[in-house]
Amino acid sequence: MSETRYASGGPDGWLRARREVDGDVVCLPEYLQVHLTHTQAGRHHFTPLEGACTGVHFSVKAGHLHKARPEYRCAAHLRFHPGFEILQYPAGEIRAVTCGERPIPVGVHPIQLPDVPHDEGRQHLEQSAYAKNWFCLGDGKAVHGPDGRYLRAGQVGGPCIAVDLRGWTALYRYLILCRTGDGRTVGTIDVVR
Repeated sequence: MSETRYASGGPDGWLRARREVDGDVVCLPEYLQVHLTHTQAGRHHFTPLEGACTGVHFSVKAGHLHKARPEYRCAAHLRFHPGFEILQYPAGEIRAVTCGERPIPVGVHPIQLPDVPHDEGRQHLEQSAYAKNWFCLGDGKAVHGPDGRYLRAGQVGGPCIAVDLRGWTALYRYLILCRTGDGRTVGTIDVVR
């Protein structure tokens, strides 16, 4: 049995899977395309074909990897106007801010698939079940901590773009189904003056 499947996330948008090398439980984003290698003892064994854990071997209880391909969208193209505190995307405009002391630089930035749940978003879960699901900005490996650049929900912290919680769920639901085709990113955000 070798086939392509798709991760189904829980109500928070994450699939909890056991990493085979050490048995640790890791969260993978919903709708992630994976390669199912086999099923044994009621568990699907697979490797992600995209995202931060591409090529790592995992297993999950059978029933959490779906055969039906999600209705992916083409790459997202967002535009952020820091001076007006507006982020534009195909579904509309929402309020967003960046740190005045360490703003996101002007220019086009890739938007990566979510990497891990970010605990800083926990305080906002009542406003959005996806408050811990952030998108790393850039083309390198995600940097966690105060230097990490993310498109995120809630308050600004570090060189991030923080989106108003009232608009985060709709933006997240839009972005999580976008793909550029490179296995890492969902689109780009253009930061303009």
